[in-house]
Amino acid sequence: MVDKKDYIHPMSFVFVNTDKFEAEEGGVKKGDVLFVVGTRALPLSKEDPYTQRVFIMAQPVVDDYIDTTGKVYILDPLSVTNVEEGEAKRLMELAQERANATLQ
Repeated sequence: MVDKKDYIHPMSFVFVNTDKFEAEEGGVKKGDVLFVVGTRALPLSKEDPYTQRVFIMAQPVVDDYIDTTGKVYILDPLSVTNVEEGEAKRLMELAQERANATLQ
């Protein structure tokens, strides 16, 4: 059974827990931190568009900044793990400070 703390939620920070994307050009690497911007249910195949799976949409975090100018990755939630609670709080506070600074 999955523990609720392991669920991946929008507006959270995760790290990539697999190296299966490294061969893809412009892909993410194991250990990269990402910011989850949302979730979306997508069909598993063209033949059966009604069988769907929930995927996450995430942006890379570079030097503690959420990179909003780069790509948005669509990933299987099993490919990521939540960052530690303290680190997630620190990154969210930095993101909030930067967002507030742009509004002033």
